[in-house]
Amino acid sequence: METFYGCYLLESVKPKCKHRTYIGFTMDPRRRLRQHNGEISAGAWKTKRWRPWRMLVCIWGFPHKVAALQFEHAWQHPAISRHVRGEASRLSFVHTWRRGKFIRQRQVLGARQNVQVVLRMLAVSPYCRMPLRIHFFDASLPAQMLPSLPEAQRLPSHMDVTEGSFDDLEARCAEVMRRPPVDLGRSACAMCSAVFVPGSRLVACPGCAAPSHVSCAARAFAAPMGGRAPACVIPGMQQALLPHTSARCRSCSAAWSWPALVARAWRLSDAEGSPPHGAGTAHGGFTPHLPDYVRVEAVEISDSDADGDDTRADDALASVGSPIASPSSPSPLSSSTRAAAAVPLVGSSPPRCRPSLRKRRRASFPNDSPS
Repeated sequence: METFYGCYLLESVKPKCKHRTYIGFTMDPRRRLRQHNGEISAGAWKTKRWRPWRMLVCIWGFPHKVAALQFEHAWQHPAISRHVRGEASRLSFVHTWRRGKFIRQRQVLGARQNVQVVLRMLAVSPYCRMPLRIHFFDASLPAQMLPSLPEAQRLPSHMDVTEGSFDDLEARCAEVMRRPPVDLGRSACAMCSAVFVPGSRLVACPGCAAPSHVSCAARAFAAPMGGRAPACVIPGMQQALLPHTSARCRSCSAAWSWPALVARAWRLSDAEGSPPHGAGTAHGGFTPHLPDYVRVEAVEISDSDADGDDTRADDALASVGSPIASPSSPSPLSSSTRAAAAVPLVGSSPPRCRPSLRKRRRASFPNDSPS
């Protein structure tokens, strides 16, 4: 997981309105609660009438924003969502009616009812195979509510249920997002032994933290426990987009669960995956693909360049946003090292861009002067 995406449940603290609840999506739960309570701007207008609010539970760990928004819509409309409506139809408090060709649903009110709905959602596909986590902001709520709900017994084993404040949630999220160090040019995949390159999508073993490609890890789930991964997907798994079997690490033989494994997946960026100094390029870094109208020119950077005397080298490095460190920043290289800078070719021009509306108006009406 590279970014926090979560869906939350709010409960109104206003007297005589405690049955009012609200479901939403956020990338910052603490800030979003302040928006709903009117402390800062950009709060939902639906929640203005029943302020103040408190956040009860947050479901987080979604692989991308689209999945979180789809989960939010399914949580708000369980009787309409195609993934959840089979389970939601068994709940007595979920009511629907038909208006023409469309099916409408009455809003589900109450904290207990909405928690019961989300627990049923987490037990069905595709959410049961996502690396999701449940965090309760009220420490007494899980002990009072979960034992009496039969849906809590159906939660997948990889889904953790935690409780605590916003600080506890942020610490837990930072722990999940922590990436193991990978040395490009020296580290290799634990499955195929191939050296990592910038842009590789990696996962790490929860036991020994050995990195491997996501594609190699996915092939390991198609093989029997302890067996060698086949070169192609075995028959019967072509319809399954998410693996639901188990696998083992080749280094430490630890058992793998696909949702728990992809929870720590990340992409090796150019900054993380730069080869050691002296390998690949003259400056010891990763050279990106440049357009045809840009060439690489070697510029001499001396001791005076670090003080800002040589503006030509500074402008060349700053104008293109080169991944190379600027002369003013500390660098393990000597001060007399020749750095590569991308500058435009003389007599060439970048691809034409569409002119702005103001320029087009001037071309159409040359006598009109801008006001």
